[in-house]
Amino acid sequence: MKFSAINILNLIKEYNVKEIEEMCLTQIRIEESEKAGKYTLAKQKTAALNCLSKDKTRELLTHAWIEQEKQIICNGFLAIAFNEVQSYLPIQREDFKGEHPKLLQSITEAKNTITETIKAIEIKDIVIQQIATNKIENKVKSKAIKKKVIIPAIITLSEFRIGFNPEFMNNTICALGGYDKCSIGWPNKVMSPIFIESDEGIAIVLPVRIKEDITQ
Repeated sequence: MKFSAINILNLIKEYNVKEIEEMCLTQIRIEESEKAGKYTLAKQKTAALNCLSKDKTRELLTHAWIEQEKQIICNGFLAIAFNEVQSYLPIQREDFKGEHPKLLQSITEAKNTITETIKAIEIKDIVIQQIATNKIENKVKSKAIKKKVIIPAIITLSEFRIGFNPEFMNNTICALGGYDKCSIGWPNKVMSPIFIESDEGIAIVLPVRIKEDITQ
């Protein structure tokens, strides 16, 4: 349902302000979800670029590098190893003096901790909806909100559940070809990386611990 000025006037007469607010937020959430859920090649490139660190003090992570014939990108919370070089990604300057972390082995080893594998499409709705909800709350409250999504499949200690940042998860999946092409492996140990794989490469996303009493 989309609202015109007449719709809103009629709603004001029929409902209270809180109910109107909820209706508007629901409509915004639907529109944001539809917009975020569409996959394109341009979105894949944007997602990969978003997987780089924007922090200039962490120059090591602001560009892609090659490790054992794989192209690596990382922002400190996720890491992707592409099978093929993505030419649109920025590469290190010729005068760059730093030494990149060796991440390929860590990404590969994460596969050994998997106890359950699902298709990424199975979590698409919850990830996209949480991103949309965060955007709405950011607009309404004028502050950055990055809620974590609880992974119901993994209960660790009695007082904690494992979760992940929905934007990191979404960017990683989209960078590797989208929800239809990726699979996700849940780890068997507390705080072990979440493993993501497609024909285009492999990746990890670091999880977060969420207290049971935190409202999502």
